[in-house]
Amino acid sequence: MASVYGWTHHEILALTARQFFLYLKEVNAVEARKQMMAFEVASFPNMEKRHRQGMLRPYELALNPDPTHQETDEITIERSWNQLRSREVL
Repeated sequence: MASVYGWTHHEILALTARQFFLYLKEVNAVEARKQMMAFEVASFPNMEKRHRQGMLRPYELALNPDPTHQETDEITIERSWNQLRSREVL
């Protein structure tokens, strides 16, 4: 968990057991996202222009959010929180 989240040993030990297992369950998803970004970087030079533009769109939106889609962003955040909450360890 330290290498995935960049936490120190002390920060990990400060987590409750419930928090620890919630974050632990997400390690595979975090690592998969990193791997997908590496695939994108490796394949980018070989893509057609239209495919490169499509791949860049999520990054552009993250850097320059479209103000007309602000509500959608809030919905996305709420869905993400609900997904994390649904994975809670009892």
